[in-house]
Amino acid sequence: MNWGQIIAGIDADNILSALALLVSVVVGFVAYFQTHNANEAAKDANNHAEEANRIAAESRDAATRANELAGNANQISENANLISQRALSASRDQTVYEWTAEYDAHMPALTIRNQCGLTANDVHVLVRLKDQVIAEGHADSLPPIGQIILDGTLIRQEIVEEGEAGRRANLVDIPGADLRIGIVWTSELGVRRSLESQQRFSDYKEQRDL
Repeated sequence: MNWGQIIAGIDADNILSALALLVSVVVGFVAYFQTHNANEAAKDANNHAEEANRIAAESRDAATRANELAGNANQISENANLISQRALSASRDQTVYEWTAEYDAHMPALTIRNQCGLTANDVHVLVRLKDQVIAEGHADSLPPIGQIILDGTLIRQEIVEEGEAGRRANLVDIPGADLRIGIVWTSELGVRRSLESQQRFSDYKEQRDL
């Protein structure tokens, strides 16, 4: 076989076309692999970004919970300090408050007086008759010998009804009204105090120590 003649018979244009096709194929494979690698790299980057976002979200949630716990701890600490201060004030406050109640059938009225030498603040008075509230009063500040005057209409009504019932039954007992008087107040040192007293009043004007 004469290779020289065969080579001489091959057209130069065909050789160039073959070479160009070969180069195109090589370039195509290179581009394919580069594109594939770029896509894989992009997927990896997206996965890493998603994981980073998840970690960041969890970190924010953890930080929020930590702040909430810190706020709760501060509130608990403030409450504990307040309780401690109140307990200390209560231990220092040895003031004895004295109260009296006076019923006047002519008005009719029930007068509550602060018989202590100190002022009582934020005073609330509640009067019950047969477990029913029949009178109540409030004073922001009640100085020594200061008083709260309550309506005594229902007290007078109870005394009258008891008197009528006694007469029907031929009883000679003095009619009256059994009251339960409750007082809540704050001392000058800021300690909350309270008392409750059971008293019986008749039509006679009389003052009772509570």
